[in-house]
This record gives sequence, C-alpha cells and structure tokens, in this order.
Amino acid sequence: MLKEKILIADDDPDILDVIRITLESEGYEVIEAHDGKEAVDMVKKSTPDLLITDFKMPK
Repeated sequence: MLKEKILIADDDPDILDVIRITLESEGYEVIEAHDGKEAVDMVKKSTPDLLITDFKMPK
C-alpha cells in the first residue's frame, strides 16, 4: 500500500523538522519546500495528497 504523501512548506527549518518527524512517525511520506515558489513547483511535480504551509513566506 502506498503511503499518503504530505508536502510541508515553511521557511523555518526548525518548524519543518518538527512537522516532518511527527508525520513520518505516523507513517506518512513527507516532502519539504523552503519557500512558496519551491512549494508550487513541488505540487506540480509530486502531486501530494495534502499541503501544509506557512502563511507568510518569501517568494
């Protein structure tokens, strides 16, 4: 069975780490973006099942 894929987008690496560790421990596949442009590119390329994003990010 395929894992559900979640994209997390945040410009704070500490926040990314906490969310990634938590989600991976629950069995999700996690991909990360460090700014808004990277998140948009990854959505087009990876088609995640869920996007969790910071509201205020550069780019």
